[in-house]
Amino acid sequence: MSNLEATIEELKKENYGLRLLFAMQHTRIKKAIELWQKATGKELTHPDLGEMIRWLLDRAEAAKEEMINAEEANIDMKEDFARIKIILRAALTGELVETRALTKIYRLVSKHGIME
Repeated sequence: MSNLEATIEELKKENYGLRLLFAMQHTRIKKAIELWQKATGKELTHPDLGEMIRWLLDRAEAAKEEMINAEEANIDMKEDFARIKIILRAALTGELVETRALTKIYRLVSKHGIME
């Protein structure tokens, strides 16, 4: 194979890869545009690319904050249940449990929507 033929083959492979990349990017951009249109109520408008990227970044940041808040709430719940477990274990082993401790259990359990 000559240098020219080898170069042509190399360019064909590169072109094929670029076409695949373009197709994937086009699909992803279409999905992002649909999400933006639905969220903004502007179904007939195509967003400016910079505006859409900013919107996507804001959504990502909001999702991150939601995850952090959910994780913190989960940690709080685990700590509360650990306290409940200690108090209940004391009560079950016959140790004296103050009314104040039982009230605390009630409040902690109610806080997490377990008792209604």
